[in-house]
Amino acid sequence: MKFTILRRQAQRKFLSPDFLLTQIEDELNCSVKTPKDSLRITLTVLKRSPHNLTMFKDFKMNRVWILGAILIFVSIVLRAFHMGQNYSGWDVLGIAEGIYKLKTMSLWEAVNQIFHQSRNYQYWCTTDSLILSLIPASFYLIFPWEYWAHAFTFFLSFFAFYLSIRTLRPNSTQLAVILFALASSSIFMTFSISYPYISALLPHAIAFSIVRSDRLRDRPRITFILGLILCELSFHLYEIGRLFFGLFLTHAVFDKEAKPKTRFAWGLVGTLMLGILIHHHLFRGQGHMVHQSFGTFGTLVGNIPNLLMMVFDYAFVRWEFDLPILIALGFVALFYSRPLDRKTLGFMLLGCWILIFSLAQSAEWEMRPRRFLLVQYYNFLLVASLVKNYKPSPKNRYSALFFIALFATIGTFWQIGHTISFSTMPISHTNRSMPYILSKADFFVRPNQVSWADEIVDRLSKNESLILIYNFYSFPENTTDPLGLLERIYLKIGHEQFQRHVLVPTDRTARYSHVPFVDKEHFIKEIERIKNSNKEFEIHIYKDTTDPNFNREREEFQKIISENLILDSCQPIDQNWDCMTAATSN
Repeated sequence: MKFTILRRQAQRKFLSPDFLLTQIEDELNCSVKTPKDSLRITLTVLKRSPHNLTMFKDFKMNRVWILGAILIFVSIVLRAFHMGQNYSGWDVLGIAEGIYKLKTMSLWEAVNQIFHQSRNYQYWCTTDSLILSLIPASFYLIFPWEYWAHAFTFFLSFFAFYLSIRTLRPNSTQLAVILFALASSSIFMTFSISYPYISALLPHAIAFSIVRSDRLRDRPRITFILGLILCELSFHLYEIGRLFFGLFLTHAVFDKEAKPKTRFAWGLVGTLMLGILIHHHLFRGQGHMVHQSFGTFGTLVGNIPNLLMMVFDYAFVRWEFDLPILIALGFVALFYSRPLDRKTLGFMLLGCWILIFSLAQSAEWEMRPRRFLLVQYYNFLLVASLVKNYKPSPKNRYSALFFIALFATIGTFWQIGHTISFSTMPISHTNRSMPYILSKADFFVRPNQVSWADEIVDRLSKNESLILIYNFYSFPENTTDPLGLLERIYLKIGHEQFQRHVLVPTDRTARYSHVPFVDKEHFIKEIERIKNSNKEFEIHIYKDTTDPNFNREREEFQKIISENLILDSCQPIDQNWDCMTAATSN
């Protein structure tokens, strides 16, 4: 025990091995003059406590964790450079909505509206989050940059993993293994700078730090207050983050070393959150699919063999969820973990797998990589906890840790190689910007339409104005896979310039964000203003299709234009084309 304390003091004070050797000499009342003396002291120390082997390893391994951190950074940077401007429209809906609200209403009104939306939505989106809309929007208003949403997602993911690792307090050797295990997951790297599905991990990380904190174990009142704050926080992050209540309930039941009052506080927070979820119908999108699956429970039980084969095929044969290393390490860690981790983290992992099986029961294509994030997070926690708390037997002193360290390292370099291989493929061929981001229904990236947005921005930068008759009924703008064209333009040129130079009429209400578009009455007023200005201008008609809803809307707005302006059309205005029509005032 004394040597462990000396080692920790040396780590905190950045002391050299010579200092430790001097302290050990004092403890053993002997001196080191020959290599034989060094060997004798080493054997004496290890005989007293085999775990003090890490005291000598730490000075060799204390920089290996830096390599793990660098590899994580390299993997994320490779993704960021490959993505560039070809991000999904989903990524910028929240920040665009936040900017619009902060520019058009008071802060209290913006907070009140989004707070209401966080409880009343059909499908979860970042526009329904105070955290994911107003915070990056505030940074944008200070310094305009279209990637604030991605940077903020990276911060949330970094904080979640930092909090998880900090709670365990590993030494440098253990930290190196933990970081390599983290780097072996490709979906962690991808979603750390993408649409903030990974924000769901933050409530679980905070809950984990609360139930494992030595300070909070003696403060049940503070624990309960923090739990209430966490309940509210989870409504402003991706919806599966609300399952954190399971950590509180499992620790309330199985952590018998905690005080009864603390366990009662954990149980109260978990029960309260579970009641809130039941009242709000769990999570609107995925909860509906889970409800459908368990609504036919008998069918689910009878279909278990097929579901097991399907999920195994996805996880270990086709690698549809993620690279399989961390999944396998999670199973190994579950077997070797201490009883408390096996009962609490293992129970949460089981619940996450049940969610995956229920999605498979609903439809095979519902098993998407982003819905596997929570499974991988608890695999990661199990591995990290095992690395921190593993107590080897005399016969197999470090076998499990060696296995985890070896395969975590293999997985890290596999993930880096996979990322490099993916980055060599043009986005126009894959229609996705990063590995493991695409599902069969959304997150498609269309480089030609991204270039189209850049073309519009380039014309606007020349002080031109634009009337954009835009098809909000087209597939790239529906509630499944929005292109986010208007949001892209909005972020690139800013709120004021968008209002001055871009006129987008529509009869539809906002599908997600309220980026400035105008209704029929306002459009008529703007056309009259253009008419009175006696200036030459151009009309652009984009995204024209044969959709009957859009055709009806388009004809109505074209009639307004024709009644007020003289058009010199390059071709008939009612054909199905993306065109540019010169016009002069009447």
